[in-house]
Order: sequence, then C-alpha cells, then structure tokens
Amino acid sequence: MKTNIFSKVAVTMMTVALGAGIVGSISGTIAWFQYSTRSTVAYEGAAAHCSENLQIRIRSEDSTLGKWDQDLTTSEIKTYLETAVASKGAGRAHAEQLRPVTSGELAANGVATSFYKNPIYQYPEQAKWGTATETDDFVRLPLELRVKDVTGASSDTFLAKKIYISDVTIAAAATQPTGVTNDVTPALRVGVMAGTDASALTAYTTFSKDGTAVDVSGKLDLNGDGALDKDGNYNFSAGSEITYGDDGKKANSTAISTAASTTNPTVADDSDPYSITGKEIGSTTTTDTLKVDLYIYLEGWTKLGTTPNAIWDAATTIGYKFNVGVRFSAEAHKANE
Repeated sequence: MKTNIFSKVAVTMMTVALGAGIVGSISGTIAWFQYSTRSTVAYEGAAAHCSENLQIRIRSEDSTLGKWDQDLTTSEIKTYLETAVASKGAGRAHAEQLRPVTSGELAANGVATSFYKNPIYQYPEQAKWGTATETDDFVRLPLELRVKDVTGASSDTFLAKKIYISDVTIAAAATQPTGVTNDVTPALRVGVMAGTDASALTAYTTFSKDGTAVDVSGKLDLNGDGALDKDGNYNFSAGSEITYGDDGKKANSTAISTAASTTNPTVADDSDPYSITGKEIGSTTTTDTLKVDLYIYLEGWTKLGTTPNAIWDAATTIGYKFNVGVRFSAEAHKANE
C-alpha cells in the first residue's frame, strides 16, 4: 500500500448535430446548429472541453477557476488542484500524484468521502494510521453541470434535464517508465456523488475496473523480515500474527462494464441520444445546476502483481501511469419540450 502514482486531470468533448430547416425561411430552429448532450471529465492530462448545451466547470468560488467555458484546460485544472482544493485553503503540492489509501468497509453503491493512510507496523486499527488528505493522497474534483437552452434570446435560459454517466474508462497509459510494470489500474476507484445542494450530495456509486470486492484487512509483512508481523515486543517473545484493518470487511465497487438499467447505479447507454437507458446521477433544473464530486483514489488493499499481494513492490509500481475518463450525458432536447 505504499507508492506514488503519476497522472493529470482533464475534460474532453463529444458533439452531435441536430437540425431542421424550412425552405425559403428560418423559423423556430436553425439547421445544423451545434447541439451537445455529452460532456466528459478525464483524469489523465489532456484539455477539458464541453460544447454549448451541456456545460461543465470546476465548482469553485474563485471566478478565475470556476468559470463556465467551452474548454477547461489542463493548466486550469492543475491550478485548481495546486492552489484551491475546495474550501480547505490548501493546494496539492503534487497535483500529479496519488498515494494508496483505503476507504475501509464500503457498501455496495457506496462512496467514501474520507480515507485512511497506509498501515503502520504493529498498529492493527486503521483509525490509528492517520487520515488521508486531498492535499497529498487522493483527488476530489468538484464539478458543476448545466444544460443551456439555445434560443437566441438576449438572456440565458436553462433546461431541467436528467444527467447520466455514459462511460467510465480506467486504463493503463500507453507507455510506462522503464521497469515500472506493476499495473495499478485494478486499484483505481472513481466515486461519484451528485445533487443540487453541494453540502448534501447523494452517493451514486464507486466505479472500478472489474468490480471485484476487496478485503480491507489482512496479515502483512510491514517490517520486511520475510514473516507475517506479530504483536510480540521482541523476537524472543511468542506473539500472535496481526490482522491489520477492518477485519472481515470488504470494500465494494461497480464494474465499469456493468450493464445499464433504470434502477441500478451503472454506466448508462446513450447510443440513442433521445432515449438514454440507465439510472441518472441527478438532474439539473431551470434555476439550479447539478453538482458532482468525483473521488479518484487508489484502494491500497487491492492485491497487485503476478503473485497478487497487498504489499506493492515499490520498484515496479512507483511512477506507473494511468488514465481515468468519465463521460456525462443528457438526452437530446425534443421539439415539444
């Protein structure tokens, strides 16, 4: 459970075209005007973008960081992470690094908002390991979405629309540093909280690559002596093997490939832009935005390596690069709406 991981943050765009024309005149709608019902956020290091209907921004009181825009550049997001981590008044010293943490027990479709640091030798209780922080260990990316109605009026109007997550991608980067071969993507987690009230967001689910429940306890060799740790004070004392963590508990997650349904928190199917199949994460209104918190972290109890182990090999793990992408969608606006 001990390593640093490199990556960055971004949001990209997808658009669809929609239009209708009347021969000889323009009335009501404009042919082929830009119409977007998808917006994405990616933790990987490109630029952030969404087009003019479904809009996205970093949720920040700093107007230079939280402006609605067609593009959220990598530098804007990095600046947010390094200088304005939510309301905590402290930035991340290294916006491009994650450290393994643990949520402890996590129920199905639950989302952890606080985390524990790595286990400490001969301290089995996770509460004694210290609380992980946004400034050093994990990323909380506060976002805000709205659906702008393009009517040509002088003042902006907005639509009440359900918002879905229609894609989650967790993948290793194409190239890795020499010798860094221990794939950490099975340990990546993306927790999604959403709602119109930023102080009372509702858990949607926590996504992972394969949805495997992870034991958040176990016996470890933290002192590296080749034997499982014991609670004796000296090597001549007969001690018992230590079980670290939330004994007998599991951290659950949702696989990114889980089929969409109208009831389960999963990845929705937006192949038909007018009829999205799946459960919405929340809704915008004509007067309010949808707030979304993404928690991106490494669940340190995940067993990695060719011989799976919760003790990660530092030499082959530190510096491993990965990409995380999340796409948001809203149904295309129908003419009678």
